[in-house]
Amino acid sequence: MNILQIITLSSLGGAQSVVLELSNELIKRGHSVTVVASEKGELWSLLDKNVQQYPCKYFKREISPINDLKAIFFIKKIIKRNNYDVIHLHSSKAGVWGRIAAGKKQRKKVIYTVHGFDTILKANKIFLLLEKLLKNRCKYLVPVSDYDYKNLISCNIKNCYTIKNGIKDLVINDKKNQNILTLHKNNEKIIISIARLQPPKKFDIFLKVAERLGKEGFAFYWIGNQYEVKDLPYNTFCLGEIKDARKYLHYADLFVLFSNYEGLPVSIIEAFASSVPVVASAVGGVTELLNGENGIAIENNIEHAVQAILKIMRGNIESYKKAARDTYEKEFKIDKMVNEYLKLYKECQ
Repeated sequence: MNILQIITLSSLGGAQSVVLELSNELIKRGHSVTVVASEKGELWSLLDKNVQQYPCKYFKREISPINDLKAIFFIKKIIKRNNYDVIHLHSSKAGVWGRIAAGKKQRKKVIYTVHGFDTILKANKIFLLLEKLLKNRCKYLVPVSDYDYKNLISCNIKNCYTIKNGIKDLVINDKKNQNILTLHKNNEKIIISIARLQPPKKFDIFLKVAERLGKEGFAFYWIGNQYEVKDLPYNTFCLGEIKDARKYLHYADLFVLFSNYEGLPVSIIEAFASSVPVVASAVGGVTELLNGENGIAIENNIEHAVQAILKIMRGNIESYKKAARDTYEKEFKIDKMVNEYLKLYKECQ
């Protein structure tokens, strides 16, 4: 099949990781793949060399009538130039652009993955009207969690098919030979969070929890900050933006993710693949990931976070680690996700 993947931004996040994993795996299986996204992001260097790449300067997060129109015409030209079997859209802005560009005639070729419907319901309500207007301009809308599926149905958007995220396994057999900074200092326990510094990510809770647990011998690391952060607690370190940051998870004893809303966080799945238990905010699809054995979902509350972390770190940590890895093995391997998407792709023929 000849498949077009479109996502707004090329800077790595959960949705971009899905595009990356899916595109590279489809190439391995003999399909033709084209990716369109914004310029100058980590996504481009990680894609398989056989993926056709179209960086677009008009793809921006901010709403801009001029840029958005140019983005639509850019997509329209690419679609017209190539005979795609499937047009797969990711993220809310690309979802709007792509469905308009494809038009009514090609709507049966369009799959649109909603990587967290709460970003529309809670943060960008203007897009909710657009989602309702364009709901029939695609074959399927794909929520990544049961939580999002229910919310889409409640908004009378019914052509939905849930596919949960999956990732390729990452095994590091010899840590000493990896080009990764050694995080361990003074035999401290390592707690990591991987996220960009954006308002939905509760960096304030992360800092206060780190400060509370400093005397317990825990070191907290944040990976993904786009700028330098000063006046950190003595046991807290911000490492900046790092290519393939998930490699650091092999040094972690625990992964944490505090936020206001999520889809089905790829970062949590990456932690599971690395046998790392998780404490995360009980938002979006997070409660579908954490079951008390592989980690704990909490309210956005400092005391709840502290108690959950202590419960895991002072408990049978090896049992939590095993449950985390087992969850990945059973539910979130790359083949499962790709096979589900291929089922939908074949319906577009």
